[in-house]
Amino acid sequence: MTPAETKAATNLINQLLKEGYYPPGAQPPKGQNAAIGEAADRLGINRKTLVSAVSAGRIKPTWKLFRQPARQSKPPAYRRAATR
Repeated sequence: MTPAETKAATNLINQLLKEGYYPPGAQPPKGQNAAIGEAADRLGINRKTLVSAVSAGRIKPTWKLFRQPARQSKPPAYRRAATR
């Protein structure tokens, strides 16, 4: 990866963490990419290449930027009307 690609990837991963995309080691909700996977898709980079760059320390995101999205409350359960 070029220095420009490295900087762009770092900035995008940091932004995605702020938006609630999950860091490595955390399980994202079903159907949602983790931050690295989403960044790879948006940048058109192979996921393995981006994961390798992060693992090797060539890309150093600020993981503490991750903000877990607020939990959505479940809709109220349906209850049958009381009958007499």
